[in-house]
Amino acid sequence: MHPLPAALGEWRNSVIPGFCRPVTMHLPTSTTTLDDQQRPRDSCGSDTVSLSSLGEHVFPPAAPAQQKQQRFQRVTPARCTPYLVFSAFTASLAMFLFGYHISELSSAQYILTCARVDPAALAASPLGLFGLPACIAMSPTLDFGILSAMLSVGGLIGSLASSRLCLRFGRKRVLGANAVVLIASPVVMALAPGYWALALGRLLAGIGAGAGASVNSVYLADITPPHLRGLFGSLSQVMLQLGLVACGLMNMYFATLASWRITLAASLFPAVLQLVCVPWMAPSPKDVANALPAIGEPGHVVGDARLVGLLIRLWGAQTDPSILDGAVRKLVPVAPAPLPVAEDEGSVSDDGGTTLAAPSAGTNALLGGGKSDTERAPPPRFVGLGEFLTSARYRPSLIILSLAHFSLQASGINVYFAYSHSILTLLFDNDTANLVFVLSIAYHVVAILACGRLLDRWGRRPLFLAAYAVMGIAAFVLNAGTVMRAPVVALVAFFGAVTGFALGMGNVPYVLVSEVVDGPAIASAAAVSLTVNWSTQFFYLVAFLPLLAVIGSWVFVIIGAITLVAGLAAFFVVPETIGMTGAAVLDMLLAQREIKAALGKGGDDALGGGDKVFPADAAVVDMRGDTERVSLQSFEATTVAAEDGDATAASRAMYGSGYGPTPPELVAAALQNTSSDESDAEESSSGSRSMSAAVSAALAQAAAAAQWAGHPAAGQQHFDGPPRIAAPLRAGIPPPFWNFSAPSAPAAAGPATGAASSSGTSTSAKAARKAKKVAAEAAGASVASGSKSPLPKAFYTPLQLGLLSTLNKPKLCDVQLRPGGAKTPLFASRAVLVASSPFFRKLFTSHEPSAGTEHEPGALAALLRFADAAMVRTNSLLRKLVTKLATRVGLVMLRNKLPKWRYDRGSRSLEANIRRAGAGAAGGLVTSGPANPASRHDEDEEEDDEIPEQIEEVLHVVLAGLRDRDTIVRWSAAKGVGRITYRLPEELAADVVQSVIDLFNENVHASISGDSLDISGVSEHTWHGACLSIAELARRGLLLPAVLDTAMTWIQLALTFDIRRGNYSIGSPVRDAACYVCWSFARAYAPDIMRPHVHRLAPSLVCVSMYDREVHVRRAASAAFQENVGRQGIFPHGIDIVTAADFFTVGNRASAFLVAGRAIAAFDEYHPYCVRYLLENSVFHWDPAVRVLAAEALGVLVDLKPDIFQHLFDTLLPTITSTELGTRHGSAVALAEVILAAGSGVVTLAHADAAVAQLRAIAPAFLQTFGSELTRQGALKLVAALATVCAVPEATIDLLIPLIESSVERKEVPLQEAAAATAAAALRRVSPARLAAVVGWWVHAARPSGDQVARRGYALALGEVAMPLDLSVQTVEALIASTENLAKPQIDAEAKKNALQAVGKHVVQHGAALPPATVARIVAAFLGALDDYTTTSHGDVGSWVRMEAMAGLALVVEHAVLADPAAVVPAIARGVVHQTLSKIDRVREVAGPVLARLLAAQQAAGHIPAVDVLQRVVAPAAGGPSLDWSNSASVLAAVAPVLAEPFYRETAVLGYLLCMGGMTESLVKAAGQVLMDHLEGLADDDAALAAATDAILATLTSNYRVDRVVLPVLTALDILYANQSVLYAPDAFHAGVYAAVRREIAKVKDVNKILAAFKVLGGLAGVPHRETRTCAARYLAQQTCHVYPRVRKGAAETLLACAPIYAQACEDDGGDAGVRDVDRVTTLLTEVDWTLPIADVKAHRDELYAMLGVDGVVLPPVPDA
Repeated sequence: MHPLPAALGEWRNSVIPGFCRPVTMHLPTSTTTLDDQQRPRDSCGSDTVSLSSLGEHVFPPAAPAQQKQQRFQRVTPARCTPYLVFSAFTASLAMFLFGYHISELSSAQYILTCARVDPAALAASPLGLFGLPACIAMSPTLDFGILSAMLSVGGLIGSLASSRLCLRFGRKRVLGANAVVLIASPVVMALAPGYWALALGRLLAGIGAGAGASVNSVYLADITPPHLRGLFGSLSQVMLQLGLVACGLMNMYFATLASWRITLAASLFPAVLQLVCVPWMAPSPKDVANALPAIGEPGHVVGDARLVGLLIRLWGAQTDPSILDGAVRKLVPVAPAPLPVAEDEGSVSDDGGTTLAAPSAGTNALLGGGKSDTERAPPPRFVGLGEFLTSARYRPSLIILSLAHFSLQASGINVYFAYSHSILTLLFDNDTANLVFVLSIAYHVVAILACGRLLDRWGRRPLFLAAYAVMGIAAFVLNAGTVMRAPVVALVAFFGAVTGFALGMGNVPYVLVSEVVDGPAIASAAAVSLTVNWSTQFFYLVAFLPLLAVIGSWVFVIIGAITLVAGLAAFFVVPETIGMTGAAVLDMLLAQREIKAALGKGGDDALGGGDKVFPADAAVVDMRGDTERVSLQSFEATTVAAEDGDATAASRAMYGSGYGPTPPELVAAALQNTSSDESDAEESSSGSRSMSAAVSAALAQAAAAAQWAGHPAAGQQHFDGPPRIAAPLRAGIPPPFWNFSAPSAPAAAGPATGAASSSGTSTSAKAARKAKKVAAEAAGASVASGSKSPLPKAFYTPLQLGLLSTLNKPKLCDVQLRPGGAKTPLFASRAVLVASSPFFRKLFTSHEPSAGTEHEPGALAALLRFADAAMVRTNSLLRKLVTKLATRVGLVMLRNKLPKWRYDRGSRSLEANIRRAGAGAAGGLVTSGPANPASRHDEDEEEDDEIPEQIEEVLHVVLAGLRDRDTIVRWSAAKGVGRITYRLPEELAADVVQSVIDLFNENVHASISGDSLDISGVSEHTWHGACLSIAELARRGLLLPAVLDTAMTWIQLALTFDIRRGNYSIGSPVRDAACYVCWSFARAYAPDIMRPHVHRLAPSLVCVSMYDREVHVRRAASAAFQENVGRQGIFPHGIDIVTAADFFTVGNRASAFLVAGRAIAAFDEYHPYCVRYLLENSVFHWDPAVRVLAAEALGVLVDLKPDIFQHLFDTLLPTITSTELGTRHGSAVALAEVILAAGSGVVTLAHADAAVAQLRAIAPAFLQTFGSELTRQGALKLVAALATVCAVPEATIDLLIPLIESSVERKEVPLQEAAAATAAAALRRVSPARLAAVVGWWVHAARPSGDQVARRGYALALGEVAMPLDLSVQTVEALIASTENLAKPQIDAEAKKNALQAVGKHVVQHGAALPPATVARIVAAFLGALDDYTTTSHGDVGSWVRMEAMAGLALVVEHAVLADPAAVVPAIARGVVHQTLSKIDRVREVAGPVLARLLAAQQAAGHIPAVDVLQRVVAPAAGGPSLDWSNSASVLAAVAPVLAEPFYRETAVLGYLLCMGGMTESLVKAAGQVLMDHLEGLADDDAALAAATDAILATLTSNYRVDRVVLPVLTALDILYANQSVLYAPDAFHAGVYAAVRREIAKVKDVNKILAAFKVLGGLAGVPHRETRTCAARYLAQQTCHVYPRVRKGAAETLLACAPIYAQACEDDGGDAGVRDVDRVTTLLTEVDWTLPIADVKAHRDELYAMLGVDGVVLPPVPDA
């Protein structure tokens, strides 16, 4: 008899007797009858009964008419019954009170602590009538924090005591007693006369909350069905949040001095409600089960009426019996029973089915049977707290729970709730803060309800990790919002933290308590978890308020950092537990630990190394439900333990190896037959390896039997397992008779299968033969009869299981690969590594044929199905790994040898080549070995290796990868094609090469003209993959010379592959890959083979290296050309071209087109190819920049050979009127460049007339529609070229002037510039009268009242046109007038800039001929423009005007004649010096060179003040580096000596002050350092210091209400006072600053300006001058009652900062001694909420007056000037 059926029967009867159920399992009720004693018995004859039969025993049977209906009634999962909801609600009232007590002191913090209590209101409090104080004196930070944290201390005590109390008295009684404690707590707190009584009440509240939370989480886990555990786990948080909401509502109405005790007393009512409801709630099923006899003990009854009745009442009468059965078996402790005596044959049931036989004596002994009744194992005991903390078994669970509950409090959620008022009042007033808190809690309740079901859908781990991220980020954002004073940002962050808590942080830690430990340890685990929870909460509640007072909102940064670090730890620690029991999770954790420990003791062996063929890396299911890189030696550990006879160790290792949980008894029974089996040994020459295969098959059989026996309804319900196991299970075939070599049985196999599905396992020969027959019929295979069941002969070895489990998220493996999950790429990558072993050749090429089936290699078919899976198709990394895996599968199918048919270039001889070159011999390079032709091996050397048929399928996968849309996949496929082809015979390799070449021909058609190919429909990806593959084949010598000509044709076409797609093109990867092919040709073939192709290859590579758009393609082509020159030696002018088109030259597009193009086109061999390439590929390119460069390159080619002009003119001229925009633009620009290059000697008037006629033939729509600016630019450039080269008649020019004027009026700046340049060329050909008419119209159009865009264009054009002096003077006067005295709508910075630019060009054109009056007018206009600081949405657009004005001033000094240089030049110098100190880099970059030109001008010599100082600024010392005017720090330091020059002092001081008030930190720091160093250097020179400070004061007073200057100056003064740079300036300076500041902010509503002024006044509060100091302090104190709350708060903050220096100044000056009490001032300014209404803070302002020693009379500001 096969030992496995016997062991299976013993295990089912002795280990889990509750599973022994009636054979008929289709119905929720059973026909089992009761004996005389009405004792339930099952069909096995034991004193056990299934829950389905128990239904009739516990409840009265239905009427006969109803029995038929009930027989077919559908069972349902457990439901939410009213009894379940009532019990859960009653228990969760403790969580409601927990939430209430958390926040009950929050809003009353400052009232309760007497911190903000009016003494008059304190005396009038009605609480004094009852002998109770109206408030309790304590510190509002530390003492209040300790008082709040007493809740945590009590919670710790309650949670620690609850576990033992629950064990002794039960959960229900503990909840009742806890309600009494919760009743006492509000009574004590409401009547507390002092601090310690109130602390005692908080302690009692904490004890009740801690015990209630601890018992509640365990109680809910006991009474809820598994699939609803996540939802009811969220109930705890919902109740807690409802308690917070209730407390928030109470605080909104009762957080006052007279009624705050009502809030504390209100929690009495929920506690009384819980006490009343506890007697009616359900007892814990675990408590009921612990009171019953253990399974196997005398008196035990499976499905005891008390326990089952309780579960049915909680979960519903229609609950699936299998669910009840499983629940009972998990609740009731197990004690092994003595095994009965074995029988020779099993019995047959009444309905024809077989029943499980009793075990044999040998098996009984194997299982440990035969013991007396007194030798039973004791029932499971309670795991105490000490054991839980110290036991290695529970260490993983301890770490998980500690981290989870630490994180719950470390996220700061109770800080948000307990101190919500302190947090929210940082940004809101008191009432708004209370409202926001209530709304946040209400939102939290809704969020928890919305997220509750997600726990049972998405799992615990994803939501928990998401909660970490959300809450950590929210803490950082909350700090940012508070620091920036952005209430909306802070409010979003606050609600974000609430959302994160609801998402998973609030419920997952409580759910994990019952899901990571087994039953005996749940109580201790809950106690430890809540201990960590309460301890962390205590620390946070005590530390938060002091930290908030010290560092402000930055405390949230600490909270956020801790949360994110804890989340990172949770990522590696917290498992996914959805759908798993605590015992199963714990077993999995222990199995993982044992596997890792075992692997740590041994080393990794190489693949194929003797008996140990297991590689080091694989993927197995780990504790998180994802994957972990552990070793395939876990499979080996399983096998070795089994071979050694250690069934227990094998059972443990099997769980981590993918087999599943398998009892040691089944393992031992399954291994009994492996030693006698000889069939596997015959299949392998290695005895050890065959033994491993047999053992692994036996282990798999035992695991399958365990799953079959452990499933409560295997014949009816869906079984989520491998098909080779699931299908026989559904067919009802017992595991010992499965035939693994045959295909899986179908789910429904007719009557025979149905009969088999109702049968058990029999040890009788008759029953065994019947079962074998049924199995053979169902599986479609014949099984040899005999007393011994056949072992699976085609079952996978452990290493094969490792490969397939790598691809299949390791289960007990089947050939089907089911991709899924985020870690699938890891599985596939591991499979690529594993598949490298030759051991897998048999796996992918051999199979065991089944009777009546086709021969099919299961693993390869699985790979092909995996490649077509939907996930693979959408994941580029997976497609790459599948391609690599297919390549390695193909390699292990083929023999690794050197193909004799491949092309071999032979070795190269450098010495021979040098001698040949020295001798001047022609030809290519020399090779020392023969370059073998194709197929030169003899016929007798033909390989006789058999090529597997499956290689074609592998090649199909690899070749398909060449078409993939991702480059990484195509590159892997190309390498795979080369590697596999290398091992193929010549004929098959030729087919592969032809298949690759055929890829180029896909979707290629002949053009309409028939002289070219149309490749517009081809795929870029296909061509790219084909090119990469051709390169790989050529490198390996697999592309034979016979097919080189065909390949070269396609590669030459690929070098210019560029397909237009809208406003871009595709093809650069193809061109790059084609260059790689050419590079590989140079290395692969001898010169004699390449010589016939040089005439095509060399020009193509040269043109691509010069004229391609992409830099990487140009460099690739240059490298390929260089490789061919070096290795072939047959490319014309190779060395010269390599030198001209080097890496750096081709790296710049302009240099490549023009510089390298000119050098290479000078060679006659390449010039025609360059012309043709430009015409075919570049002139009409989609990129306008390339078209322009191509046109210029054509001009270079015409310059080299003018005789090609006519050909180019005839080719380009007709295309000007094309309907394609790129063609029109490219042809016009190219024709213009060609005409300019040809010159007047070649271009005639006939050419000009033809070109003008073609321009006029352009459709008007092409000049108006989208993209018309390019057409216009090309046309204008062509007109300019014609006008420059030819004497175009005036009549023709008149025809073209409308085109110029309409282009000038367009808004595109490049088009306006092109029109202006064209106008300059065209108007040179007209008469003076016509010129005056045109200019007059343009001057009129440039007037300020005209269109702004037209003004810009005409101003630009007027500067380009050359005109007589008188007309020029008129034009200059008109341009200057267009820039002066403009109304606001007429101000246009760009038009003004163009007008000044045009004036400067007229100055250059006429120079000294300009009249003095005109010159003076020009100078005045330029100097006025230096003060243009116009600002728009584009920024400081006035800087454009200032830069143009500086350039114009330099032109005037250099070219015009100044009437009075002594008066004009100093003003110019001062204006330019001021611009050198500009905040804008580009302005300084213009100002610096202009200053240098001004110093060098002859006309300015002797008229520039302090010229030597300025010379040292602009001219560096000898040998020193030149000044970088874009570097602000260098410029500001270099210009510093100008501060000492009286002429430049004021303008220089203004520049430095503006820089100090800038936005850039480096600019502020550099300017501040220079100015402060300058002032410190004047400390000993009172006169100089007075002059410098007067300049600063003048800057402030002369720019009254000019915010552009005033705001930066105020910022700079704040810095100067803070650093005491002007502290000892003359008293008049301080008084003047005070008066100017007061005058600036009088009647001003700009809060930012007021706050900036406050900072300056704060600095004035510390000056030695008493009157100024007192006025500043008095004014700041007065502003604490400003109408704007933000201003009041800012005044208080400024006073807080300046109070110490004010007190010190008063003390030094002998002032009032009361001012020295800085602490009183600081305390008042800190504790008072200055954002309260003015009436509430006036009294505090009066206190400030007294403390500062000032009166309350503030003088009015100085009247406006």
